[in-house]
Amino acid sequence: MKVKQFIAKKNSLKSTQINCATFTSKFSVPNQYAAQVGTLYFFNVKGFNLYLVDRLEGVPASDLIGGSAGYRRPSYVISFDPGINYSAPNLTLSLNAPIALERNTTQSYLDKQKTAQTEVFSQSDAGFADYLINFNITNRFKKKNKEVIPNSIVDFYKN
Repeated sequence: MKVKQFIAKKNSLKSTQINCATFTSKFSVPNQYAAQVGTLYFFNVKGFNLYLVDRLEGVPASDLIGGSAGYRRPSYVISFDPGINYSAPNLTLSLNAPIALERNTTQSYLDKQKTAQTEVFSQSDAGFADYLINFNITNRFKKKNKEVIPNSIVDFYKN
């Protein structure tokens, strides 16, 4: 199997051949993070409410646990996320559409290695959705017979 090679410009006069296999040939299972803060507004119409959320989500360049040398596309997105809910006794419908305020790509492990060896800043791209619409349906199933499931482990062993 032949190893692909690429030419990296070092200054503008010299070029250096670098073996891609020295960086990484494995995919990573990266960590992900998400955080949101917001407010919920209840309408005068029973069951309806509106929420406004600020959201941060992304993939870090380094893992908290495990190695960070595998291939990944680290980035983050900051968005404003308005939505509306309708709740009935056993059913909840939710619709929201986050609006991206900032999308940013960060240097991956591979990018940092390329930059260190070639002394030329390297940064890969990341794919971001232009828009996102989420529609959720949640149904709560009622228990028909409460005695089928014991209330505690003690009740289970009593019978």
